[in-house]
Amino acid sequence: MYLELDAGNTRMKWRVVDVAGSALGRGFVLYPEFEDFVEKLCLRHSIREVFVSSVLSDDRNVLFDSVLRRVFCDLPVSFVVSSQQLMGVQFCYADVSRLGVDRCLAMVAAYSANNDGCVVLDCGSAITADFVTAEGVHLGGYILPGLSMLREGLLKGTDKVAVDGRPEFNIELGRDTDTCVEHGVCLMFKSSLLSIVEVARQHGLENVITTGGDGGLASSLLGGVCFEPELVLDGLHLVVMQDKCSARGVGE
Repeated sequence: MYLELDAGNTRMKWRVVDVAGSALGRGFVLYPEFEDFVEKLCLRHSIREVFVSSVLSDDRNVLFDSVLRRVFCDLPVSFVVSSQQLMGVQFCYADVSRLGVDRCLAMVAAYSANNDGCVVLDCGSAITADFVTAEGVHLGGYILPGLSMLREGLLKGTDKVAVDGRPEFNIELGRDTDTCVEHGVCLMFKSSLLSIVEVARQHGLENVITTGGDGGLASSLLGGVCFEPELVLDGLHLVVMQDKCSARGVGE
């Protein structure tokens, strides 16, 4: 069995799969709990190799690598990195090392299921939007604040406004300052998504795939477009299973 890890900015998504790609376990783990989580996982599953997609710093990747190798008794641990081309997708960045591997893998998974082109919307703390043509050419994209980042940014500039927790998504007209702020943030989020879809259509791209923590919400706001919560892990699995030489371990 294989352990697949998607290390994002705030938490790590994990999945245990067999050789055929069937998931035997999945979930999230916060970074302070990572070592304890890995030790418990080792007791439940016979892992024979670990694959990682990470947007974290090299120092943190080395730390995670050492924990994984210690717990799993020096099993191979491979960190997939961005490259100019992966599984038929040609990325447009001149310096592809500046393109997050999570974005690369999400595009790989989306394109493999939509060979007539697509736009990938990863809606987490930030929204990343990437456009891929039917020929597998990455046209480029956008990075803009996600729902939580919009809310936090606006609240920092409004000292007398406070929102407890995460209110229900609502774009109706607010009737007090607090709801005007909150509903305005929701409106900005929806408007951003609709604008991205409009740009995608200008490029002849109709297929929209959402992922990330707010991907389900984004899907519903866009009329029920495809929502794939494990899109990065799906791309990771496709890449490493096609050619394990495309995965490089830390320090190699």
